[in-house]
Amino acid sequence: MPDNIEGVLLIVGAVFFLIGLLGGGFEISAIKVPSIDKFARGIALVVGIVLMGLSINRFLFPPSDQAPVPTAAETAIVSVETNTPIPSDTPISPANTPTLSSVEPSNTPAPPTNTSVPPTSTSNPTNTPVPPTPTPNPTNTPVPPTNTPAPTNTPAPGTVLFEDNFEDGKADGWSGMGGNWPIVQDESGGFVYQGEGTENWAFNPPVNFPADLQNYAIEAKFRVIQSSDRTLDQGTDGSISLRGHFEETLNCYRHYEAKFDTVGNSVLLARNGSSQDCNWIQLARGSYDQEPNKWYFIRFEAQGTQFKVFVDGYPILEIQDDTFASGGFELLVAARAIVQFDDVRVVALGQ
Repeated sequence: MPDNIEGVLLIVGAVFFLIGLLGGGFEISAIKVPSIDKFARGIALVVGIVLMGLSINRFLFPPSDQAPVPTAAETAIVSVETNTPIPSDTPISPANTPTLSSVEPSNTPAPPTNTSVPPTSTSNPTNTPVPPTPTPNPTNTPVPPTNTPAPTNTPAPGTVLFEDNFEDGKADGWSGMGGNWPIVQDESGGFVYQGEGTENWAFNPPVNFPADLQNYAIEAKFRVIQSSDRTLDQGTDGSISLRGHFEETLNCYRHYEAKFDTVGNSVLLARNGSSQDCNWIQLARGSYDQEPNKWYFIRFEAQGTQFKVFVDGYPILEIQDDTFASGGFELLVAARAIVQFDDVRVVALGQ
């Protein structure tokens, strides 16, 4: 028997090869190999070839049992920089520590040295001043002035622009133009503002009320003490107006007017002063039952081109008109009529 594994592999491989080649049915020394079928012969043939191949490979390229001894020249130390610092308190193993001295080539390996690596000192970073970057001076570029429109008198919605309840017994701030405008006491003892028409209408705008207001509502308590002797087509008992202004060229007060008549139980919305003769023009007409000596709460709104009239909270009239854009308000009483006003208030509306 061979004394190495290469010989064993070669013999066993040859046996399997013969079995696969001949199909068995032969004897080798004391070993009798029976006949086998084709499938087994194929397996035996492959196994035999593999084993003989391994044996031949090991004969041609024997495995090395001992690592080659490095020569003295191969032990020369090559300084290699690493990015990982070595701790200063850990000695390096003698077997892995290269020497830093030159060695003449010889067949005798250099003895290991017990050299510990000294701690590496890290220098502190230096503070290098960075010169400041010069900043260029800003240039004075002239900016052309913008044409800012003049602010308009537009108070916030809900702002109270004017109010008077006459409880001080005075009518300060009212002009009282035409007719008579005394402060009187009603049956409850409270003070009210009474307008008395003579042969002509009596009108009473407040003093110093802004003439450029556009969107606002006037509210007031209103009652007729004595009705006018005019019919509805000729006039009414009393009214309130807004967006009013005096036109000197026509000698005419131009405005929108909400007229109230107890004779015809009517409410009229008119525009006055839009013609050369300063006559008024009916824009809308509605009905509402009215009685003498009874208080009614009236509200007249102007918002953009929209106009609305309310009596006791009920909407009576609504129109669209763009003739007059702004102006003040006034109280009016027809000829030979007596009308009382109280709790007058003007409130700003939105756009």
